[in-house]
Amino acid sequence: MEGNTWKKYLEGYETVRHLSREEKETIPAFAALRELWMIGLHAEVMEKNAGCCWYQDDYFDYQLKVFRQWLNRCGLLSE
Repeated sequence: MEGNTWKKYLEGYETVRHLSREEKETIPAFAALRELWMIGLHAEVMEKNAGCCWYQDDYFDYQLKVFRQWLNRCGLLSE
C-alpha cells in the first residue's frame, strides 16, 4: 500500500489488532472487490430511484479506473 495517510491508518488499526503479512497482502484484492460491490450497490439504488444524473459514463470510467489501480496493486493487471 502507498501513501502516508494509509500508513497512519494502518498504524492506528494495528494498535487494536495486529494484521498478519497475509492479511496485509490481501487488502488490495478486497479493495478491488469493494469497487465492484459499490458499482452494484449504486445500480440497485438507481433502479429504486428511477435513475440519477451522475450514474453515467464518467462515473463508470472513474470507478473502473480505481478498480484497475487496485488490480494492479495486486499484481493481477499491469497498466
